[in-house]
Parts: sequence; C-alpha cells; structure tokens
Amino acid sequence: MRKGYPKLKGILAEKRIKNIEIAELLDLSNASVTNKLNGNNGIDFKASELKLICETYDIDANLII
Repeated sequence: MRKGYPKLKGILAEKRIKNIEIAELLDLSNASVTNKLNGNNGIDFKASELKLICETYDIDANLII
C-alpha cells in the first residue's frame, strides 16, 4: 500500500509549486491535496488528477511512482 507521494512532493518543492496551486488546478481543498500527497487516511489521487498535475507542470509520471 502506498504511503503518499514523497517523490512527487520533492519534485513539486524543487519546482516551487505550492499545494494551494495543485488544489486550485484540481478544484480541491488545500487539506485534500495535503492528505493525498501524504497518504493520510488512505486518501489517494485519481489517475486523472496525477495526469493533470504531470501535464500541467511538465513532470515525468514515471518519476513519481
């Protein structure tokens, strides 16, 4: 079972992309994005959400798995 997305968090930090920007992109609350990134409460990103993040911020999806 996945425990969050540490690689994605690192890439977002390197690109200086804040959680609130991801929240706005996905039309989610900042808390929801934080929970998904950290794997809290078994909450996970949908494949479509990850695809949109990767396409929008030019991130290789293979790097975040």
